[in-house]
Amino acid sequence: MGCLHVEPLQGAPALLRALVVALLLAGCAASPPSLDPALPCGGQSERRGPGLVPDLESLLPATLEGAPPVSRESGSYCSTAALGAPLVKAGVAELAFAGARWDRPRGAISLVAYRALGLTANVMADTFATGADAARRISGVQAREVELAGRRGIRIDAQSRDGPLSVVLWPARADDTILAVLADSRDVAGLDAAIAALGER
Repeated sequence: MGCLHVEPLQGAPALLRALVVALLLAGCAASPPSLDPALPCGGQSERRGPGLVPDLESLLPATLEGAPPVSRESGSYCSTAALGAPLVKAGVAELAFAGARWDRPRGAISLVAYRALGLTANVMADTFATGADAARRISGVQAREVELAGRRGIRIDAQSRDGPLSVVLWPARADDTILAVLADSRDVAGLDAAIAALGER
């Protein structure tokens, strides 16, 4: 099973790059060859790979509309550059994540779970919106409040070079955990199915 591929987006934190590019490209980034377990991310800017954060991966559905994901991985972001200014200002030193990607006719859909002490949907939304505003290939960023599974969430819509994107963020039932769906805005059925698959978790 391949891992998500991250292509540079000028000015955007690694967190935003990883999600946006997951919609557009497939590939595999190798994990660092050696890690120091005493340091956040093992002393690296970020770490990623299958099974690194199994409890977060367990929040992701095994299938979406009957299909398994083409990639599934987890890890952490730790450096200022990888996290982005809103998370750093909120006091987040390490952001754990788990994500899975499904390929669809209009592009990929990514489902992601994030966890950090005190993490909120507002902080995650600020991270995505700020990074998108700074990325040359993303424009027209707009955010609005939504309600999902009885919980307050935030939807961000933007225009990328490859088409319209939507990011939907809302709190999981577990503390300090935020769920996210990223998809092509035109894939309404896929976006609704992905939200429903994560909604009660």
